[in-house]
This record gives sequence, C-alpha cells and structure tokens, in this order.
Amino acid sequence: MSSARSAFSRSVMLPASAGDIVHFPLHSSPKVICIIDAEEEFDWSAPFATSNNSVKTIAAQSAAQAIYRRFNLVPTYAVDYPVASQERGYQPLREFAQAGHCEIGAQLHPWVTPPYDEIVGEENSFACNLPPELQFKKIEALTEIIRRISMSLQNCFGQADMEPGRIRRGCSNSSAMK
Repeated sequence: MSSARSAFSRSVMLPASAGDIVHFPLHSSPKVICIIDAEEEFDWSAPFATSNNSVKTIAAQSAAQAIYRRFNLVPTYAVDYPVASQERGYQPLREFAQAGHCEIGAQLHPWVTPPYDEIVGEENSFACNLPPELQFKKIEALTEIIRRISMSLQNCFGQADMEPGRIRRGCSNSSAMK
C-alpha cells in the first residue's frame, strides 16, 4: 500500500499511536466509558447562532446522574462554553465533580465560544475550518472559563467536528492544541 493511501485509510477517530490504546487484562470485567455532551440547547435544524446559549436542561441531569451512581459509573461531562459560563449550567456539574461522581472535559462549539471573529454558519461550525489562531483563542477561552469556575478539567477535549454525525475526514486541530 502506498504511503499516501495508507495515510487516508486510518480513521480520524483512531488513537494517534499504539501507545494511546488502553489494554485491559483478558479476563477483566467489561469497562464502560461514558462521555456526555453537556451543551447548550440547540435546534439542529435551525441556523447556527451565537445567541443559542440556553442551558436550563442541565438541571435535569441529576436524574441520569442518580442512575450512574447506582452502577458506580463516573461519567465525563464534555462541557461547552454556554454551560461553563452560566451558573445554571455549571453548578449541577460542579457539585457532581466535587463529590467525585463525574469528571469534566471540554467540548468546543465554535459558534457559541468567544471570540466571535468568524462568520457563524455550517462551514465554521467545524473548528478545523477556523484559522489555527482563532481555534487556539476559542480553546483557551473555553478551558479558562472551566478552570475559573473551579472544575477540575480532565485531559478530554471534544469538538463539534469529532462528534457522531459531524466527523470531517482530514480535519485537524493539532496546531491549535499544542
């Protein structure tokens, strides 16, 4: 197989190297990894807009969290800017995290994360379509607001281009992540 062809045969969702793969003993119990998108309410059939920032439904997450606790499941909430910047969004998650019942990761939705220097729309809803400097500024704003509200940010970063149904082959944010 040619090197050009092999470069495209890997899925963008695969680990960067074999060392990134977690190995469990053959006879161990099944493991469940639960990552929950904790994001603004959004009508996916409507246009992207910076004003889409309601987070009132986060309060209802306590019902699901009770189920996770029953099974000793510690989920990671991938938090976006509207959730992290509004008490109504972050307070329930912060309480779960402080009790040791969840971990917090970051999820970049560019259209609701400052600075708003791009034209908001379908194309720029994929962070990889933004200039690297703007990607970095948005990632910095998101992670800083999460740290400011005293949530321990885990080494988990998601972005709209990597979520189910929104995968873009060849998208790379590696320069912004350095």
